[in-house]
Amino acid sequence: MKKGFTMIELIFVIVILGILSAVAIPRLAATRDDAEVSKAATNVSTIISDISSYYTSQGTFAKDLDKMTNVALTEATGDLSKGEAATGNMRVSGEDCFTVTVTPRPTTNIKVGDLNTDIITIAAAKKVTKNGCKAAQANPQIVKMVSAKFDAQKCKTVETKEGKTSCTKWEPATNISGFPLTGLSVV
Repeated sequence: MKKGFTMIELIFVIVILGILSAVAIPRLAATRDDAEVSKAATNVSTIISDISSYYTSQGTFAKDLDKMTNVALTEATGDLSKGEAATGNMRVSGEDCFTVTVTPRPTTNIKVGDLNTDIITIAAAKKVTKNGCKAAQANPQIVKMVSAKFDAQKCKTVETKEGKTSCTKWEPATNISGFPLTGLSVV
C-alpha cells in the first residue's frame, strides 16, 4: 500500500495558504506605501535644502529647476536664470503627487507688493489615485512643509530713476506661503 496525502489534507493545506496570503498581501502593500511616504518626506526636505545650497554656492539660479537638486522632478518648466518662476513635479508611487515652484524675487521692474525674497513652495496635486501618494499628502510631516508660512518684507514705495525701478520703502508682510530661500548670494 502506497503512503501519501489524502485529498482532504491537500485541501486543508491550500486553504491555510490562502488565508495566510490574504493576510500577508495587504500588509506588504501597506509597507510599500509607508516606504513611499518616508521617501516623499525626505525628498521634499531635500529639495528645499538642495536649492538653497545651490543658490548659496553658485550665487545664482540654474536655468532649470531640476539641475539644482538630486531629487527627480518631471515636467520642469520655467527659466530661473531669466528671473522666471520655475516648476517641477515630484512623483510618489509613480504618480505626480507634489508640485515644486521656485519664485525668484524681482530685480528689475519692481512693483508695489513685490517681496524681497526668493520663495520655494510645495503644493499637493489635486487629483491623485494611488494610495502611496494619498498617504504622502496626508502625512503630518509633509502637510507641515506644504502649508509652511513665513514673514518677509514687501515693497511699499517704488521709485523710477533713469528707466530703472527700485523699491524705496519696505513694509512687513506676514503669512507668506512657502519657504524663503535662505542662501546668501556669492559675489
